[in-house]
Amino acid sequence: MKLRKAHVKNLLLMLILLVSVISIRVIAAERIVVLDTDSLGCTRVSGLASMADQRFCPASTIKIPIAWAGLDSSVISPETKIFCKDRFVPGAPRELDLHEALLYSSNDYFLEVARRLGQKRLEGYLKEAGLADSESLKTWLKKGFGEVVHGGDLKVSPNVQHQFIRKIQHRELVCGPEVLDRLEKALEWPSQNPGISPLGGLLGPGLCGRNVAPTWDQP
Repeated sequence: MKLRKAHVKNLLLMLILLVSVISIRVIAAERIVVLDTDSLGCTRVSGLASMADQRFCPASTIKIPIAWAGLDSSVISPETKIFCKDRFVPGAPRELDLHEALLYSSNDYFLEVARRLGQKRLEGYLKEAGLADSESLKTWLKKGFGEVVHGGDLKVSPNVQHQFIRKIQHRELVCGPEVLDRLEKALEWPSQNPGISPLGGLLGPGLCGRNVAPTWDQP
C-alpha cells in the first residue's frame, strides 16, 4: 500500500476507502456528494453539497471503527479467525481473518468483535472517533445488540465520516500508530492490476443503495 502525502481524498459510497488519496462519496438515488481534502487541509465539496451535513445511517461502515476498537483493545489481531456463516461470503460457513471480514463486510465477524469489546467499551471508541456522543448512544441499539453491525439507530453525516477517516490517515486517534497501520493493511483490496494500489471499502445499504464497485487509486 502506497500512501501519497501530497493529497488526501475521502470516498464514501456507503463505502469508505482508505487510500493515499482518501475520498468520501455518498450515493442515494441519483444524488452524490464528494469531499476532497488536500495536503493543506483545504476541502473541496462537489456534487450535492447540501448532503455533506445530512445525517444517514452508517450501516456497514461502522465495521471500520469496530475493527479499530478491536485492534486497539487487543481483543483481535489481523490474524484472528472467527467462524462466519454470512451467506454472501464465498465458501461460507468458514473462518475469516480481519482482512477477509472487511473485504466481504461480514456481519458475523464484527458482531463477535463487538461482543468481545462489550457495548460500553465500543461506545467509548465511537465517541473518540467522533461518530457519536452520549445522547445519540442512549438508544442506538434499542432493536437489539445484533444491530451493532449496521450502526443501529446512529446517524452520521458524510463530513463526520470524512473527518474520522482523516484522523486515521493523519494518526490523530488515541492509539499506537501500529494499530492504524494494521487497520489500513486489513482494508486493502486485491487488485488485478499490479500498477494499481487499492484499499477496500464497505457497502452500506442504509445510505446508498445495494451495489458498489471497488475504487482504485493509481499510485
